[in-house]
Amino acid sequence: MTANSLTVLNREVFYNDPTTYALPNDGVARVGPLPEDREDRQWAVARYELEHFVCEGSYHDGLKRILNSYLQNLDQGSQPAVWVSGFFGSGKSHLVRVLEFLWSDLRFADGATARGICNLPPDIQEALRELTTEARRTGGIWSAAGTLSSGDSDDPRLAVLQVVLRSAGLPDILDIARVHLWLAHEGILDGMREKLRAIGKEKDMELPFVSEHFAQALLELKPKFAESATQATEFLSNQFMTDRRMTNAELIGLMKDVFLLKGSARGQVPLVLLVLDEVQQYLTIGEGSKQLLAFQEIIEACCKSFGGKLLVVATGQEALQANVLLQRLQGRFSVPVQLESKDVDVVLHQTVLRKKESMKKTLQSVFDQVNGEISRHLGGTKLAHQMEDDDALLLDYPLLPTRKRLWDRILHAVDTGGMSTQLRTQLRLAYEGSRSTALEPIGSVIPADFIFNQLSTYLIRNGLLADEINEMIRKEDDGTPDGNLRSRVCALIYLIQYVDESFGVNANAQTLSDLLVTDLSAGSEMLRKKVPELLLELNDRGVISDVGNRVYHIQTKEGKAWDSDYRTKLAQYKADDSRVMFKRDELLGRAVEEKLRGLSLVQGKSKTPRQTELTVFGSQKPEIGTKVPVWIRHGWEVPESQVRTEAQEEGTESPLLMVFLPRMHHNEIRNEIAGMLAATEILQSRPTPTTSEGHQARTNIEAKCRNHATKLAEYITSILANTKLYPGGGSPVDCPDLVKAVHDAAQNSVLRMFPRFSDADAVGWERVIPKVKADARAPLETIGFARATEEHPVCKEILHRLHSGPKTGNEIRNALDAPPFGWPRDAIDGALIALCASEHLVATLQRKPVPAKEIDRKSLGKMEFRTETVVLIADDKIALRGVCSTLAIPTDNVAEVESARSVLDAISALAGKTGGETPSPEPEVPEYLSELRTLSGNQLVKAIVARQSDIRGDVRRWQQTVKRIEERMPAWTQLATLNDYAEGLDIHEEIQEQYDAILERRSLLDDPDPVPPLLQKIRKGLRNALTEGAKQVKLAQETVLDELQNDALWQRLTDSQKEDLLSTYQLVVQSLPPLEDDEAIIAQIKKTPLASFAQTARLIEGSLPEIRTEMAKMLEPKTVTVRLASGVIVKTEEDLDSYLGDLRVRAMSELEKGNPVVLK
Repeated sequence: MTANSLTVLNREVFYNDPTTYALPNDGVARVGPLPEDREDRQWAVARYELEHFVCEGSYHDGLKRILNSYLQNLDQGSQPAVWVSGFFGSGKSHLVRVLEFLWSDLRFADGATARGICNLPPDIQEALRELTTEARRTGGIWSAAGTLSSGDSDDPRLAVLQVVLRSAGLPDILDIARVHLWLAHEGILDGMREKLRAIGKEKDMELPFVSEHFAQALLELKPKFAESATQATEFLSNQFMTDRRMTNAELIGLMKDVFLLKGSARGQVPLVLLVLDEVQQYLTIGEGSKQLLAFQEIIEACCKSFGGKLLVVATGQEALQANVLLQRLQGRFSVPVQLESKDVDVVLHQTVLRKKESMKKTLQSVFDQVNGEISRHLGGTKLAHQMEDDDALLLDYPLLPTRKRLWDRILHAVDTGGMSTQLRTQLRLAYEGSRSTALEPIGSVIPADFIFNQLSTYLIRNGLLADEINEMIRKEDDGTPDGNLRSRVCALIYLIQYVDESFGVNANAQTLSDLLVTDLSAGSEMLRKKVPELLLELNDRGVISDVGNRVYHIQTKEGKAWDSDYRTKLAQYKADDSRVMFKRDELLGRAVEEKLRGLSLVQGKSKTPRQTELTVFGSQKPEIGTKVPVWIRHGWEVPESQVRTEAQEEGTESPLLMVFLPRMHHNEIRNEIAGMLAATEILQSRPTPTTSEGHQARTNIEAKCRNHATKLAEYITSILANTKLYPGGGSPVDCPDLVKAVHDAAQNSVLRMFPRFSDADAVGWERVIPKVKADARAPLETIGFARATEEHPVCKEILHRLHSGPKTGNEIRNALDAPPFGWPRDAIDGALIALCASEHLVATLQRKPVPAKEIDRKSLGKMEFRTETVVLIADDKIALRGVCSTLAIPTDNVAEVESARSVLDAISALAGKTGGETPSPEPEVPEYLSELRTLSGNQLVKAIVARQSDIRGDVRRWQQTVKRIEERMPAWTQLATLNDYAEGLDIHEEIQEQYDAILERRSLLDDPDPVPPLLQKIRKGLRNALTEGAKQVKLAQETVLDELQNDALWQRLTDSQKEDLLSTYQLVVQSLPPLEDDEAIIAQIKKTPLASFAQTARLIEGSLPEIRTEMAKMLEPKTVTVRLASGVIVKTEEDLDSYLGDLRVRAMSELEKGNPVVLK
C-alpha cells in the first residue's frame, strides 16, 4: 500500500461526499400530489428524484413500454392498464412518480420543467413530445397519483376516487366532494373559497352540511338557490348526502366530472394518468381478497369509459402471474413492467456510490493488496467471492459484493406480506453505510451487521424481532471493545438465520469473522482469534445456542425451555436401540434407492431397455424375474464374509448382484439419529408458537434437526463410498462410484439372463406392422430378413409354442419377454402379425376372426392365435373370385382371406339396404351370414365357395329390391311433406288414413304403387284451397275499396297518403302466382297459411271505420306556433299598437291557411 493511500479517507473517493448532503426523500419515493406551495420541501424532493432518475435498463424499457402502449391505444376506445412490479427497493414508486412528473411536464418555481431536468434518452423524449401534441389536439393533460392503501375506505371504488380527488385538490370525503364538483360546474367554486377566506373561514369549505358561513356565501353567489341559509344547508344535505355504496357507473361519472374540471378545453376530457401505488398490499392484506372482484370491475370500467384517454398504472411487489390471487387481474393489466435487481445496482453506482475518476486507481491499488482477504470471505457457500466480483469492487465499495448478496437474501426474507415499502430502500442503506465509513481510511468497508440497526425498527413492528432478543443484543454492548463486538456478533447471528439454508451460510466463527471485518488493510487475524472466544462465552451464558457443528443461533428464555426438552428426549432415544436401528436402516435404504433409482440399461443394437429390481435388506434372497435382481445388504445384519460365500455359491450364470454396505461410524450415526429424532419429536409435539420468542426457539430446534440430518448424510455418503459389489460367482468390486459399478455389473447380468436375445435383436421391428397394413409381401425385410416369414427364429419359436394349442397374445408376450428370451415387444408383436399376414396363423377376438391388416396392438394381448390347418385349392380361389365379381369386389393383388372378409362385408351391407324404416319392408338377413361370421382364414373361404350359388341368387334379388326402394322413396317423401300442409282440408282425414296404412303395412313396394293416387289428390286439394282463399280476400278488398271511392275524405287525400293506407290495411290487390308444382304450392302456403285467408278477409272487411278515423286525422290542420318577441320595451301607446299590429299580421297569415295558432 502506498504511503499516500494511508492518508486518504473514504469520503474522498466519492463523487459526492456522503457527509456533505442528505437524501431529500430519505431514500423512499412517496407517491401522491404535491402541495400548492412550490417553495414547500416536497418540491425539492421531487426535483431531486428527477435529477437522480437513471433511465436505463428496465426503467427505460418500462417508461418506453408505458408511453408507446398509451399512444398506440389512444384512439382505440379502450386503454390497457399497466402493472409495475419488482421486489423491495427496486424503484417501483420512484418510476411511477417520475412518470407522473414527466406526464404533464411538472413546472418548478424557477421555471425549470420535469422533462428539462431529467436525463432522458431520445426515444423517451420523442414519446413525450408526441404525448404533448396529442394533449393539444384534445382536452389538455392531467395526472392523479396516490397510495391506494392510504384510502380511508375498504370500498375499492371510494379508495380509487379518493386518489383522484386528492390530486385535484378536492375533499376526499365523497359527499363533500360532490358539493365541490357542483360548485365547480356552476362556476362558483373559486368564488366560494375567496368569500370564506375573506372572513377567515376557509376551513368551512369542508363543512357544507353544517356551516352557516358556507350557506351564506353560497346565497351571496346564487341568491335564488334558497330563501335562507338554513334552507340552503337543508337543500345541500338532501341533494348530496348519501349512505349507500357507490356504483361503478357513479364512480366513472364522478371521475369524469373531475377530469373535465382539470381539462384545458371546455367539455373535453384531457389525457389522464392515474397512478395507484401499493395496490398488491391493498388487495392481499386483511379483507382485501374480497375486494379483488370489485377492483377488477373498476379497472375494466376505467379502461373502457374515457375513449382511451385514461391510463391506469398500478404497482405491486409481484408480477401478476406469480401470485395466485392476483392472477385474475392479468386480463385487466395487460401491459406488464417488471423491474430487475441488476438495474437497482446501476442506480446505486450512478448516485450514492459513484466514485471520482481520479480516485479509482488509488482504490484499485488497495483492492490488489487485500485481494486475499476479500476472496476468502464466505468461502464454500453460494454467496462466496466470484470472478466477476473483481469488476464490481470499484462500483460497490465500500460494500463488498459478498455482503451485498447477503443483504439481498435478508431483505427478501424479511419482506413479508407486501409490507416491504415500510423498509428502507437499498439506496438509503447504501447511503447510510457509505456515510458511516466516510471518515475511515480507504480500505475500510461496511460490516454486514450494519443492516441490523437499519432494519430493527421494522423487524420489531412486524413481529419478526422480539423485544427480548433486541434488548439482549443491545445489552451486550457495555461500552468496551469486547462488548461492542459481542453485540455485533449477536446481531449478525440473528440476521444470518433469515438466509435460506440452501445458500450454505451458517453462523459459525469463520463466517462471522468474514462478515465483521471492516479494515481490509489491517487484516482479520485478531478478529478471527477473538470471535471464537466470544462465541464460547456467549454460549456458556445462554445468550446463544450451539445448534450443531459449532453453528450458533440466538437463545431466548423460551428457547432454553425447548432446549431442555430436547436434551431429555435425546437421552431417551440414545437408550432406545430398536428405534435408532429402524431409522438407520430407513436412511441407508433410502440413500441407496435414490442413488440407483431409474438406472438406465439397454441391450443390443435394438437398444431394448432393461430394468433393475432392488431388494433392500432382509435375509430372503430375491427371485429371478424379467428385471436384474440387486440385493442390498449391510454389515449390521450380516458379515461381509457370508455375503462373499453366498455370491460364490450363486455361480457365474446367476444374474443376481449383491451390494454390501460396510458397518462404519456406528456410534456417530447412533448419536445423530437420536438427536434428529429428539428434535423432530419436539417440533411435532409443541404447538406452533405465537410470539417472536417462540419462533426463535422453534428456529433453533429446527436448526439442530437440520444439522443432525446433514451429519447423517455425510456418514451415509462415506458408507456408500466404501460399498462393495458381489456379482454371482465373481470377485468383489470396490464401488467408489456406486451407480457406475452397479450399472456395469447389471449390463453383464442382462447377458446372463437373456442368452437367446440375439435371435430377435434387430433394428426395424417397429416398421413391420405398418408394412403388413400396407400389403407388403415380405414385411420382415425391414429388419434385413429376406427369407420366408416362417423361417425367422422369432416366428419359428411362436409357431412351435402354438403347435400345442391356441394362446392369447399376452400369453405369448409374457413367455417371450421372460428369460432366456427377453425379446422386444415390437419383435413379438411384429412376428405375430406377419405370421397372420402369411396365413400361418389365424387371430380371433371374441371368437370373431381378425385379418392381419386390422389387428390393433392395443387389443392384440386379448386376441387368441392358432395355427392355420385348412388348405385352399385352385378351384376354391377361382370360385371366390366369381363371387367377388358378382359383388363388384376387386381381387387383384388381394389375398383370398382378405377377399373373403370383403365378401362378408358386402353381403351384410347389401342385405341391409333391402329394407329399413317404415314404409320400407324389413331388411333381409340371410341365415348363412351369422354362420360365416364365426369362421376365419381359409375356413371362411371354403364356406363361401360352398354357398356361392345361394349368395349369387340373393345378391341379384337384393339389388333389384334396392333399386325399387330408391325409385319409390322420393314420391313417398313428397307425400309426407304435402300431407303436413293439408291439415284442415276436407280431404286430409281420408289421405291420412291411407298414409297410416302404408306405414303400418310397410307397403312401399306393393304393386300397384299406393303413393301416386294420394299425391294427385292432395295436390289438387291444396291448389283449390289456395285459389278459394285468395278469392275470399280479393272480394273483401274490392268491397272496402268501393266504399272508399265514394268517400269525400278519401278524395281529399294525396296519392302518398292513399298508398300508406292501402298498404297498412292490406288493400293492395294481388293475384295468386301460378301453382305449377309442389315447390310453388309449398312456397305459397308458407307465405299465406291456409287458415289465414278467412281471418285476413274479416280484418279487411272490418277496417273501414278505422280507415275513416285515420283519414280524418290526416286531414286535421297542423297547429303553428307564432313566437312573441322577447325583451321588447314599450314606452308609448304607439309602441304598443305597433307591437300588437305586427303580431296580428303574423297570426292572421296562419289562420287564413286554416292552421290553429299558438302564441308563445
